[in-house]
Amino acid sequence: MGRKRFTARFKARVALQALEDEGKVKELATEHEISSGLIEEWVEILRNRSEGLFMDNQSAPDEEQPDTLRDYLSLLRATLDATANGVLVVDKDGKITIYNDRFLEMWNIPEHIISGQADKVAVQYVLDQIENPDEFLDKIRELYNRPEATSKDEIVLKDGRIIERYSFPQRVGNKIVGRVWSFMDVTESRATQKKMNRFGRLLKSINANVEEAILRSTPSEGLVYVNDAFVDMFGYQSKEEALSVPPEQYYKSEAQRWDLVNKLTNKGRLVNEEVEYKRKNGSTFWGLENCTLVETDGKQFIDCVILDVTKRREVEEALRQSEEKYRAIVENIEDGYFETNLEGNFTFFNESLQRILGYSRKELFSLDRSYYMDKENARDIWKVCAGVYQTGEPVQGRDWEVITKGGKTRSVEASISPKKDSNEEPSGFRGIVRDITDRKRYEKRIKKSLNEKEILLGEIHHRVKNNLAVISGLLFLQADQTLDETAESLLKQSRSRIHSMAVVHEMLYDSRSFASISPEEYVHKLIEFITRNLDTEDKNIETEVITGDIQLKIQESIPCALIINELLTNAYKYAFQGRTEGKITIRFEPVDELHYQLVVADNGIGFDKKSELTKDMNDGLGLYLVNTLIKQLKGDVSIDTSNGTRFVITFPATQTAVF
Repeated sequence: MGRKRFTARFKARVALQALEDEGKVKELATEHEISSGLIEEWVEILRNRSEGLFMDNQSAPDEEQPDTLRDYLSLLRATLDATANGVLVVDKDGKITIYNDRFLEMWNIPEHIISGQADKVAVQYVLDQIENPDEFLDKIRELYNRPEATSKDEIVLKDGRIIERYSFPQRVGNKIVGRVWSFMDVTESRATQKKMNRFGRLLKSINANVEEAILRSTPSEGLVYVNDAFVDMFGYQSKEEALSVPPEQYYKSEAQRWDLVNKLTNKGRLVNEEVEYKRKNGSTFWGLENCTLVETDGKQFIDCVILDVTKRREVEEALRQSEEKYRAIVENIEDGYFETNLEGNFTFFNESLQRILGYSRKELFSLDRSYYMDKENARDIWKVCAGVYQTGEPVQGRDWEVITKGGKTRSVEASISPKKDSNEEPSGFRGIVRDITDRKRYEKRIKKSLNEKEILLGEIHHRVKNNLAVISGLLFLQADQTLDETAESLLKQSRSRIHSMAVVHEMLYDSRSFASISPEEYVHKLIEFITRNLDTEDKNIETEVITGDIQLKIQESIPCALIINELLTNAYKYAFQGRTEGKITIRFEPVDELHYQLVVADNGIGFDKKSELTKDMNDGLGLYLVNTLIKQLKGDVSIDTSNGTRFVITFPATQTAVF
């Protein structure tokens, strides 16, 4: 068996490592499965500047300095190993002449296996890793049959990775002397692209299917965008037709449009403005308008979302009228009406109940039943209320005795039913009390005469029947008030549209403080959330959080949390591409008594305004949202890219704007 051949690059690399540390000869011999003597021969050749072995018999000029070869080889090695792509070069006979560490790492090939070998050795070694080896081999054969061809395709590996393969001929002058193969791991970028495509389709679907009208216009010119819901809401046939109409004509009064523009110019944002609009056919409707004044490429735009609240207003008006009827009935009946909480304390009652008990309104709200009932009656009514609570069934026609403020005893007949909240959970009791003191007195008298008794009983039965009709009507009105599905649906729709800040908000509120919040707490929560959702376990990214002793108001906390979220996400996603480790620093400290400073910095690849990465970041919502939020904070931002990327945001410590 002949002596194993090695490439000039392999010999030079091993010789340089041994020359730098002579004690590593045995270690290198074991690692590469070669003899120590052979390595020592290579070291001696390097020392004597016998460059022919390493330069494929192309010797350097005699006048070169002693370190020229070492410097050249070191530079070549550094250049190849610095690229993120795996590089493999073969001559026209298929012999491997050049490769880099990234190629070996990408394909999990030990260097001693392919050094000085034909490319068939490398191909055979990687076939088991490839999802479709036949297709892989066909492409190689095709290119070797067409030496002048250039090719670019993707290879799917069994471990899920996607490798982009690029191949072109190696030329010396006009002569083809070999072929260059370049391999790039595009697994993460393809996954990211898929996510972005899904997100784009989601946004498009949301925009097309929401019931709210979405529009963009300029303060002084016309509309530049409307969605399908806008076209339907205003009764037009197409987007083109809707875009051709001046914005002020969509309002019942054109002055409303300019009033809203003036408000936006002063405030920058309008929240839940109720406006009366005009459709194409001239009919009007009420809408809830939320608008933001934004600036893009030096030009101002008004972005608005309009919710048709006509039905909600109709429901509210119906509820108001129902409430008025309900109050009118309650206040005008002769019987006492009351509502209590679960403890039995009054929460509402009418004037008739005040008249029966003889107490003022203020006094009744502060009294418990021991003041207007003896112990026996109080104990009995408590048992009845407990039964109503447990069964949910009303109790009618129970007789009790009450004690008036003047100390007199009066007989009453009461009906009690459960009161429920909007979630159908028991929240108290309601009932009607009829003063039957006189009736009791009459009952004693009519015992003396059967005829008188029959007349009185007939009257009592008639009045009881009327009373039950009143109770039935009251219960119907209450049910109509609490079980309106349309009102509930409208409220849920309104809440569902507030979705960029669900993660920020959850955190703020979990802080259990509605007045102020510590930034350190939500920064750590943001880091934990982002790293978990962006799946950064394959990278060792250190985070450092430094915060001063500050408490942010709620209107400052929400924009700051959104800004930190966007910058951290960008850092994790873009700053360390092609790297396995890095550091992100967040500083949040007072600059002076009147200003705060937020710094988000990383030691990543930097923020080059000309790069494709920066273009992708700027085209997205993230940095646009950051700039918008900084404007809302009345702050300014500076960016330093001399060592990674460093955002420095300064804003006033006191904010009065409403977000």
